[in-house]
Amino acid sequence: MKIKLITCIPIIFFLYCLVPNLSLAHNLVGYVRDLAGHPIPNALVELSSGQRFSSTSNDGSYRFTVAAGTYDITASASGYSPSTATNVLVTSTVTTLQNFNLSVSPLQIERAYPSLAALGSDHSATLYGSGFVDGTTRVVMIPDNGNFSKIIGSLNMVVDDAVFLSVVGDTAYVAAGSDGLKIIEVSDPSAPAILATSPTDAFATSVTVDSKYAYMADLSAGFKVVNVSDPAHPGTPVSVVSAGSMILSITVENDKAYICDYNGALWIYNVSTPTAPVYLGKVENDITSAVRTIVIGTTAYVADEAGGLRIVNVSTPSSPAVINTIPANDEVTDVFVENNIAFLADGTSGLRIFNISEPLSPTELSTYDTPGTALSVTVVDNTAYVTDKEKGLLAIDVNDPANPEMKGFVVTEGFANDVKVVGSTAYVTDEFGYFQVIDIRGLDFSSIIGTNNMSTVANGVDIYKLILKFCSNFKLLIKGYFNNQNTYFLLLLPKTAQIKFALWRTYTTDIVTVLEIVHFGIAANKVNEPGMVCVVQSG
Repeated sequence: MKIKLITCIPIIFFLYCLVPNLSLAHNLVGYVRDLAGHPIPNALVELSSGQRFSSTSNDGSYRFTVAAGTYDITASASGYSPSTATNVLVTSTVTTLQNFNLSVSPLQIERAYPSLAALGSDHSATLYGSGFVDGTTRVVMIPDNGNFSKIIGSLNMVVDDAVFLSVVGDTAYVAAGSDGLKIIEVSDPSAPAILATSPTDAFATSVTVDSKYAYMADLSAGFKVVNVSDPAHPGTPVSVVSAGSMILSITVENDKAYICDYNGALWIYNVSTPTAPVYLGKVENDITSAVRTIVIGTTAYVADEAGGLRIVNVSTPSSPAVINTIPANDEVTDVFVENNIAFLADGTSGLRIFNISEPLSPTELSTYDTPGTALSVTVVDNTAYVTDKEKGLLAIDVNDPANPEMKGFVVTEGFANDVKVVGSTAYVTDEFGYFQVIDIRGLDFSSIIGTNNMSTVANGVDIYKLILKFCSNFKLLIKGYFNNQNTYFLLLLPKTAQIKFALWRTYTTDIVTVLEIVHFGIAANKVNEPGMVCVVQSG
């Protein structure tokens, strides 16, 4: 008997060391951890007999006293795949140690409900799924997939850059940098095709076209005039003019060509005889980096980048003069004028709108802070179409210039450079050399784009305020928590919104941070497959 007692004491002591802080009053104990060895609190441990513990402690430990026998023991936790140990022998005299290491379950969303909200009211939605782990799972609302279906035709011109463009009838003309002037057939919008190329002597930056001639700005080589009466066979230039040192754009109005020189000048030429342009005059002292211009009557409006918008009196072409300047907030790269309203593409400041009925005292009506970098603008039927660089093409309702509102957007192949609109079709060039044809009908929804990532949701209820650069006065309040594999949101939507839910998990390994991303959307009154769009509509 003494030998048996001496033998049992070290065994019990050994088990006690293996299971620190667990009393021997319990004959079944253990820890629930993840694969990295971190404790999982609030995990559920269940015996085959139906006896269970509500949760593990903060250190992942569990313990209980059961009758001697053989058990199947299952450990599970929200966000983890359950694990079962079978035929575990438990006695009444020795504490049995059974540990579990759980792997994270796949991050997925099974359904979302409800999906319909009234305009301007709070909307509560619950997402059901698995893999939501406190501290590692993040949630954000992201935009619709970019309306790619609106791009009805796309042409990779295999060029380094596609800058400004012009469209006449069924033909588009694209200034394509070192690849010259690309002439594109667009009679079939779904299949634009290159008809011809007119070479450059330097770098084609801009083009404007009338019924017979294309006027191409050619950077350090000045500008050239090409006969395009037969677009498929443009031939050699009928004239080449060495004006300025860095010509970025050319505009022709009433037989006069207005040429923007990035080195600080606006040149004016008489082109009533395209084969022999005649120099008339220039402005240079009051212009710094002229990019584009539009001429209305006897006034030229020059986008002068950091210099802002220059208002130039050109009533006497031989002596044009800057009469006023609207300062830039960032860099004014384009301007469109209609009915005494000037629309400025002002870089990271977005679209700025001015009343210029009094050129000496223009009045700013509004600023629409676009999510990207506004590069060009044109206005058709009270809608401003803005190329917003990495954010693609935006359609902004300017029926009330003092209160512009987003109508829709299309994400383009690359960074959108320039846009021209003809009827229900927009033509867009981008920095990656793509020419795209976009159906602008139906871009009449309010969309959320340009959202920022939210913080991690962990331990209880956190409140997040997401201010979208897309619309500076639009705030989205989200409450979220993870409970029983559900995520709950309270959405405050001041207008109709087209959105997606996205969840992702982030965790750190010894070397890298791993991201697992799941996208899921819901549509009004029905549940869809992952990747669909969530539409929150007026009730």
